[in-house]
Amino acid sequence: MLNPKKHNEFYKQVAEELGLPESEVQDIIAMYWSTVRKKMESLEEPYLLIENLGTFYVKTKSLKQQILKNEIYVKHHNPKDFKKYPMFKATSERLDKLNNLFDKVITERERKAEHKTNRINGTKSDRSMETPGEDS
Repeated sequence: MLNPKKHNEFYKQVAEELGLPESEVQDIIAMYWSTVRKKMESLEEPYLLIENLGTFYVKTKSLKQQILKNEIYVKHHNPKDFKKYPMFKATSERLDKLNNLFDKVITERERKAEHKTNRINGTKSDRSMETPGEDS
């Protein structure tokens, strides 16, 4: 059974093991998680791999809902209104990112399905690391 530790105890233990000041350990961990957060918020990849924790995939249903919300907002707001233009521009840029991400999710899903069918049928994929060469 896992015994959770308080973060203060964790920082102290890691700092002692590595021979670093506790403040540096806190800064390193904070920087790592802020980088992970930025990758999640950037909406560029259909999944995020975090070492020793797992792979996190974008949920298609949530992505569709966000696309729909942003499309409704862009459709019903006038881009010529001076006060609302910054929000309109930000929303339309986010909508473009969401649509690009949705396309990536679909292509990733198709790639996985193709790989699965090839594995089941016993055919090799084109991504083999071996290249045909001459026998010597």
